[in-house]
Order: sequence, then C-alpha cells, then structure tokens
Amino acid sequence: MGGELGSGEVQVPDTCICPICAGIMDPGGEHTHIKPDDIVDRGDSTLTFVSPYFVRGSEGHVIVVSKEHYKTFKEVPRVVGGNKVFDATRKAAAAMILAYSGVEWITTISSDKPEDGYHSAHYQVAVYPRKSNDELYASLANPDAGIYLADLSVRAELAAKLRPLLVEPPKPVTLRFPKPR
Repeated sequence: MGGELGSGEVQVPDTCICPICAGIMDPGGEHTHIKPDDIVDRGDSTLTFVSPYFVRGSEGHVIVVSKEHYKTFKEVPRVVGGNKVFDATRKAAAAMILAYSGVEWITTISSDKPEDGYHSAHYQVAVYPRKSNDELYASLANPDAGIYLADLSVRAELAAKLRPLLVEPPKPVTLRFPKPR
C-alpha cells in the first residue's frame, strides 16, 4: 500500500481506521472527532461537516469529502471528484459567505498529504472563511500553535447556521404571463 517515501503517495498502514470514514459511518463514535451536530449536509455521495479542528483566525471551516474512501484526488472517479465534491464545495462556500459574519472571501484547499497537516489519509476539500489579516497560512504552517480541537457547542452553532442554506432550493415555479395583445 502506498509508494516509497517522497513519492507523493500517502503512507498509511492497512490496519489504520480512517477517522473520516468512521465519522461518515458512525458520527460521534470512538474512532472520530466528527459528531452528529458537526454534519451540515449529506449528499448522495458526499458529506460536508464543520471541521472539529479550528484554524486560528479562520475558525469554522468546513470539510467536504466523498462518502467513499479515496486517499488521493487521482483515485476519485470523475463523477464524484469532478462533479459531486466540487459542487458540494461550491455550495458550502456560498453558505459560509451568507451565514458567517465578517467573511470577506473563501479559500479552498484540497489535499491528501499528511505534510499538509491533515489528520486523515482521506481526500478532502477544506473551505475556509476568510477576512483581512486572518493569518490562515501562518496558522496552517505552525499547527501546534494554530490548530486546535474546537468546542462541540461552537461547532454545532456554526453547523446550524449553514444547514438551512445547503438545503436544495424548491423546484422552480412556472410563471404564466398574459399573452401580448
């Protein structure tokens, strides 16, 4: 499993339990920090949740993952990665701009490498709410000082703000206009 160190492939023993897969199958279970209240949207093939780990200055980012375990982006089938994950990412970004106060822009980071600070070898897209001088990249570069396990009540409050904005819109209404005379 995996390639030589430095090959760009993630090195994970077969005996490891993926904490994201565990959170998809059993949110709140012993092998994950993902709790039921963190979950924002369950698509047919994706899961969007408020990250249990906050990044100083950009608190409340969400993670979008495929419900199937893929270690790298290269493994993700186009219909899932190219459409479903990116569609869910777009929806999450738009919801954050509307739901979180003070958000000026969004940054998405897609990664599957442990050296990028991810806690799981499960391909994921992180969607960060941004504001001027938030020091997101400094916090990501120094995880010991910049990343922390957030309180569940804070995560639940943020997820509750996002959930209604990710519900599929109602079917379009057919408008009937009078015929021109």
